[in-house]
Amino acid sequence: MSPGTRSRSSVWVMEVASLGSTGALAGSAAGSVEIAAVFEAEAASLTRLARFYVDDKTAAEDLVQEAFIRFARSRGRLRDPARAGAYLRSIVINLARDHNRRGFLSWRHRP
Repeated sequence: MSPGTRSRSSVWVMEVASLGSTGALAGSAAGSVEIAAVFEAEAASLTRLARFYVDDKTAAEDLVQEAFIRFARSRGRLRDPARAGAYLRSIVINLARDHNRRGFLSWRHRP
């Protein structure tokens, strides 16, 4: 990547951070936990987890992005910022189950 260009994930993190007024998670001991820091720490492992449930790499990446969007919108529910990874994993697993359920239903109803 050349200097001055941004990766897809860094652009996406900035967009998700703009969902909230501060881009931070409420309730941390230090006052806030940055969504970008959580993304950097958890994105790779969450993508691997999604790939375990979904065969398509692109679909797995989309599930992880959707998980972070839902995480950013519901960050007020997070009581312990140290558990952000566990909360995100549960979101990814639920999204993957929904994704597979939709695929299975469409497969069953093909002509």
